[in-house]
Amino acid sequence: MPDYFWEWYKNKGYDKTLSIEGCFNNKAFLIGCCTEYLIEKGQRLTKMHEYSNMNDILAYLQAGVAWTR
Repeated sequence: MPDYFWEWYKNKGYDKTLSIEGCFNNKAFLIGCCTEYLIEKGQRLTKMHEYSNMNDILAYLQAGVAWTR
């Protein structure tokens, strides 16, 4: 995950709920944070319903232009 994502994570106060390491290891929480971050930044998430497991969803969220500044 890019550093600016973790900066956003800390600014939201999520690190008080779950450490960065804990978030990275808790895929459900990480997916929720990724989704929130991308939507806040104006990214449209399409076809997410086509993915059925966490690894596929994480790969989807990390692909393409989603993580460019």
